Amino acid sequence: MTINTSSELRNNAPQSTPQLGASHIGYLDGLRALAALFVLVHHVWLTAYYNIFPRPDLDHPAAPTALYSCTRFLGLGHFAVDLFIVLSGYCLTLPTMRSDGTLIGGALQFYKRRARRILPPYYAALGLSLLLIFTLVRHHTGDFWDMSIPITTLGLATHLLLLQNFFDAPQINYVLWTIAVEWQIYFFFPLLLASWKKFGVAPTVIATVVACLVANAGFAQLHTWPLSAILGAHVELYSLFVFGMTAASIAHSTRGPAAALRARINWKATVLFICGIAILLVAGRLLKIIGSHAWVADYIVGACAAWLLVVATLDARSAITRVCSWRPLVLIGTFAYSLYLIHAPLIQVLWQYVVKPLPLSMDARFIVLIVLAPVLIVPASYVFYLLCEKPFLRKRKRETQSELERDATLSPAP
Repeated sequence: MTINTSSELRNNAPQSTPQLGASHIGYLDGLRALAALFVLVHHVWLTAYYNIFPRPDLDHPAAPTALYSCTRFLGLGHFAVDLFIVLSGYCLTLPTMRSDGTLIGGALQFYKRRARRILPPYYAALGLSLLLIFTLVRHHTGDFWDMSIPITTLGLATHLLLLQNFFDAPQINYVLWTIAVEWQIYFFFPLLLASWKKFGVAPTVIATVVACLVANAGFAQLHTWPLSAILGAHVELYSLFVFGMTAASIAHSTRGPAAALRARINWKATVLFICGIAILLVAGRLLKIIGSHAWVADYIVGACAAWLLVVATLDARSAITRVCSWRPLVLIGTFAYSLYLIHAPLIQVLWQYVVKPLPLSMDARFIVLIVLAPVLIVPASYVFYLLCEKPFLRKRKRETQSELERDATLSPAP
């Protein structure tokens, strides 16, 4: 960390405040695309190598292969969810930067906008998942998908109410629990903004993180239902959402402590430190130190993601910004929510009817699946986006494609 002189602060602060134009936020969609694609590949890896993982229904797990060992980093797909939540906090906070931290239209209008943006594609994906379960993937086959079937009345009801994270989360579609958690976080967003205005950014962040850490430590001791269901709240993700809000405040505030902090820190000089932490996590060293408290890693990943968001926002020429602004990634990012919603059942259909029947080794099946899945599922997700997501993006008179992309960027979802 380097401290600038007061004259440098005066000179640097105005120039270092990014505008909120479409050209400055395309990289956010690129980041969302990378996260969604990583989740897709993560679930491909879990599907192909499921018989290696010890579990009660498997007497003799298969021996790990060399390719499995080399690709174990693909098992860290949960960290992509962390990035989604940080991005959500960041993107939802950006519009409030123009209104001094106030929600335009108030909390009720915010909830209505969130419902219009999130719920129609979610329920469409739920319906598609149910259709595939009733027709193509309804039976247990000893695969990773088995956790999503059969469907119970409670499972269906909680999915309709977006409460499945508190009960049998993997049912129907094993990724949809994250949408429920994000939906629940939205209800706290107006309260967090109000706290920012009344008490300040730092006290709100500290209070939120401390409360979540205490809750995590306490919930970890719960082993009996219904108290154990509280674990499904995933309170660590609330802290990550606040990290994203903080990143937006630091990157875009024009005055106050956040703007001063932006000007004082040499953000680019800290990238290597953040990347070092990421490498340690991927290598498994930090995960071994953390041990059974895996949620601690979520805090670390969330803080690193928020930090890198600030760097990417302040330096349009940084490698992060340039890579994530690549046009194909930006395009995928506009329908990353759809990709996230429907990829799981489509992977199972592809695996069960195309890849698994092939007389190939475990590694060969993994290679075939990891090639076919993006090629087939990404275009299918785009079609789903056109039918079930794009119609619900905010409409304008004479809207342009760039405006639709901007709406998708600033209307975050996994």
